Amino acid sequence: AFYNSADKIVDPSSYTWTLSNPDLFTSVQANGTHIAFTHTEKTGSSLVTVKDASGKTVRTFTITITGPENVPATDISLSASNIAAKVADTGKINATVAPSTATNKNLTYTPADPSIISVDANGNWTAKKAGTTTIAVATADGSNITKTITVNVSESVVVKQENIPNYPADVITEGKNIYIDTAFTNTFNSHDMNFREYDTAGNVLNGSDYIYTSSDTSVLAPKPDQGDNWNRLAVVGAGTATITVKDKAGNTIRTFIVHVAQAATTVPVTDISLDASNIT
Repeated sequence: AFYNSADKIVDPSSYTWTLSNPDLFTSVQANGTHIAFTHTEKTGSSLVTVKDASGKTVRTFTITITGPENVPATDISLSASNIAAKVADTGKINATVAPSTATNKNLTYTPADPSIISVDANGNWTAKKAGTTTIAVATADGSNITKTITVNVSESVVVKQENIPNYPADVITEGKNIYIDTAFTNTFNSHDMNFREYDTAGNVLNGSDYIYTSSDTSVLAPKPDQGDNWNRLAVVGAGTATITVKDKAGNTIRTFIVHVAQAATTVPVTDISLDASNIT
């Protein structure tokens, strides 16, 4: 407000004012008896110079704008220090920054192996494949506080190789190595490896819900779905192929490696040679 020497409020509209740092304010307005300064979110100082109608400086003063006090994080509280899940499970990490008055309460979530579990910026996670890993939960304010969550993802689907001559069904565990040769045939005398999927209770699942891919189709090539709940890999040639099994959502259910050796070539007998055709 502006006052004259008699301590009476005067109209400020006859005065002008300048700012040494106008970026601190969005507007400066006279409302009849007062001058209102509307500041931005910026911090700093500005010298205000007030002049009368004749251009004489009648007052100078400084306005200083400071930001809120920075309160650093001192701890992270986790509702659980481990996650036990099955492939395709989802959930959320519940984490709280202390103190409650911390200026920056943002957290980062970093899985050591994102192929096992993925986590978004809000702590929502998705189990991708079986395995063990960790998630680092860290403050984002530079206080360098980190808490670790242990993650164990188990298989929600049991994959079995079946129709193996003279052998029972073989459970395909993660990373399993299988050894066959190019002469391999199943119990139907077909050069195919046959696979079925089961839930953990032993019930057969719909084979068309799972997609098999081969890292080398010149060794093993996935065959089209025949609608009979078998997933087939045709034995094509010698070599090594990594097989990846995914569900329709794109989650990796299993990976395993098949080593195919070249089978020995069988040469049939075509004749018999005798030194003599009679004995006397």
